[in-house]
Amino acid sequence: MSPQLDLIPLGKTDLRVTPLGLGVWQWGDTMMWQYGKGYGDADLKLVYEATLAAGINFIDTAEMYGRGRSERLIGQYIAETGTRDQVVLATKFAPMPWRLTPGRLLHALRASLNRLGLSQVDLYQIHWPYTPVSVETWMEAMADAVEAGLTRAVGVSNFSPSQTIRAHAALARRGVPLASNQVEYSLLERKIESNGILQTAKRQVMDTCNATGEKVALVGWSLGGIYARELAKELPDHVRSVVTMGTPFSGSHTSTNAWRLFELTSGKDITKELQQFDLPAAPPVPTTSIFSRTDGVVAWPASIQKPSKANPRTENIEVIASHIGLGLNPSAWWALADRLAQPEGQWKPFERRNALQRMIFPDPQR
Repeated sequence: MSPQLDLIPLGKTDLRVTPLGLGVWQWGDTMMWQYGKGYGDADLKLVYEATLAAGINFIDTAEMYGRGRSERLIGQYIAETGTRDQVVLATKFAPMPWRLTPGRLLHALRASLNRLGLSQVDLYQIHWPYTPVSVETWMEAMADAVEAGLTRAVGVSNFSPSQTIRAHAALARRGVPLASNQVEYSLLERKIESNGILQTAKRQVMDTCNATGEKVALVGWSLGGIYARELAKELPDHVRSVVTMGTPFSGSHTSTNAWRLFELTSGKDITKELQQFDLPAAPPVPTTSIFSRTDGVVAWPASIQKPSKANPRTENIEVIASHIGLGLNPSAWWALADRLAQPEGQWKPFERRNALQRMIFPDPQR
């Protein structure tokens, strides 16, 4: 039986998604990934089934992923398993330079639906904003797609704050809410820290709490976990729990190779940057650190949350995975789903209940 995860509203739409989603760029892609060499269709179907078994309902693809192969595989697995009602499915439109009219978006969406074997997608997004066609023109086409019943909601991807505002305003004129802006954030891509997106995310946390009357859970992978923890410290009345995966927040910054990568890509001094935060201190909410001794990028002791008198609701969960693999590792997903499924105010430590779980999840205190 799948864990029952709390669902959160996707913007101001009627879509409700799990806090963790599955991105499927690797599915069918041979240019950037090793599809057909290190893994194939049978492996990906197992990932799809494991995703739903973990209680995760949000899956994001794009027409560009594998030149449509990703969409075909998702559609195939949905049909074979009869699980359309368990999935909130998102895909993206590629505004290529030769696509110059609103009709091209509708044509592309119908082609995506054909590959997916569906009559409607839950979320349709503009993949990037750099195009000869204006943001407003594409949003008009997006509103047309909603009115035609081809998508339930509209999103954007890789938009700047000003472009996001323009998209929101254009859709609002048609009575359609802007559901989301999907942006990249990792050790290698950190622009959102200074371009206003991160502050927008902070406001979104508060807006979501005010709209729903419920607190939100924050999940951060790698460096993103540091900001999830710090955001929870700033907004403890709005955050119900924090889960990090492979996040270096404890001990010396030189104990992990991540600091070298940070300074190389940002041009900043890590020591000065860390003076802004008390990273080892746990947020005043239930806090879980998922880590791996075989991480390979972050030294695992840097991901250990030490006992806190101020907050006894902290824990460490060990899995067997690489740093990059944490995002695809079934045991990490299982642990994450288990943590997110806990009702607010009823936090209990993670339990390794049987021999199989004790094998999958080693004792973090050994």
